[in-house]
Amino acid sequence: MTKIGGAQTVDRIIEEFFKRMDALPQARSVRDLHREDLAQTKGVMKRYFSEWLNRPAGISTALGQAGLASRHATMPIGAHERDAWMQCMREALQAVVTDEKIRLELEERLYQLADHLRNDEEK
Repeated sequence: MTKIGGAQTVDRIIEEFFKRMDALPQARSVRDLHREDLAQTKGVMKRYFSEWLNRPAGISTALGQAGLASRHATMPIGAHERDAWMQCMREALQAVVTDEKIRLELEERLYQLADHLRNDEEK
């Protein structure tokens, strides 16, 4: 995580991400899956990202992918939701992470994570 600037950078990424979730029309369906008050969601996401970025390869975070998938199981997530989520995340990373190599690596890893959460093939 220190490669991107530490906890303050993670906080900025998540804040930028949710700004886009609120602003981009194509992200409306994903935003609507969340509570109006995003304080708790942001806190969980910041914690997850901090753990996810700091863990050695192959080691799960406390929140883990299995926990992440079960947390999202009640949300219909298809290709459209994955792509809208990724657009918001990609723009947030572009706004905050200045190192292009690191940013592209994060985008690739986050796409894999977002794709793993798809649970609605018909969407």
